Amino acid sequence: MNKILDPDQVFESFTKKKISKEEALNFLITILEKSENSKLRINSMRIIGNMSYKNERIFRILENSLISDEIPEIRALSSDIIFNQYVQEGLNTLKWAIMNENSAQVLCHFKSILYKNTKPSSILKNALDLRTRTIASNFDINIEEVQFLLDLGIQISINTLFKMNNQINYIYQENFMCVIENKHIKEMNLTSYAEIPHSIGNLKTLETLNFSCNNLYELPIEFKNLTNLKNLDLSWNEFEEVPDELINLHSLQELNISNNSIIKVPEWISTLENLIYLNIKGNEIEYIPNSIKSSKKIKFLYY
Repeated sequence: MNKILDPDQVFESFTKKKISKEEALNFLITILEKSENSKLRINSMRIIGNMSYKNERIFRILENSLISDEIPEIRALSSDIIFNQYVQEGLNTLKWAIMNENSAQVLCHFKSILYKNTKPSSILKNALDLRTRTIASNFDINIEEVQFLLDLGIQISINTLFKMNNQINYIYQENFMCVIENKHIKEMNLTSYAEIPHSIGNLKTLETLNFSCNNLYELPIEFKNLTNLKNLDLSWNEFEEVPDELINLHSLQELNISNNSIIKVPEWISTLENLIYLNIKGNEIEYIPNSIKSSKKIKFLYY
């Protein structure tokens, strides 16, 4: 059995009855505990969960992984297995993990398993609600806007929070920066993302948004809720048309959607009564409506 090099080979040997379930689990646990390859370790944990074999040793390994493993994916998988197979034994461990987890990915996973399952989980739901409120308090931000930070995968650590004064803070991490003023995200910079969480619609007081240099080709429908947005940069993305989600953003003053793959500029842009700056350079535009070209409101038009 020393020729088995990865979890898939272990599981295949088990399904072909070349080894017993106990032997397979021993190999998977060895990979999980000894391997330095994160992909093999994650796959081992996934297969352990799929095998649905309950014993004290496996529970202790799952418990330890949930509390202390450095890889968020393994902590998330551990929480899933414990919740589905050891929920009574692991209730206190799950609660502790929720209250102390700093990975947005794992916290979102907790939310997913808690609200998808029908098992009694009011204690854990209350813990998650308290954790969310704690994050909101630590970051001095409205609780509805915390979900966006979690969905985005922002590291939930007070070490990423910088205070400018009593009313203004900002969060700075790789590929992300936002300014928090009076408990609301007012400005945000985001790069190297392929999609935007639907919970961006919670940022109803957002005024300045820079989404340049991502891989975006569409916006979530909830984007239309950003009715206080004044400055929007969507340059250097993959848009093939100006997103319809902008049609009712009447507070918009500056729109930069340059260097995409846009062919047509919609007439409705001229109905954004506060728009004074429009940059559509670097696209494949074949026609610009006269209502935009001749607009007296748009003082700066670049095409």
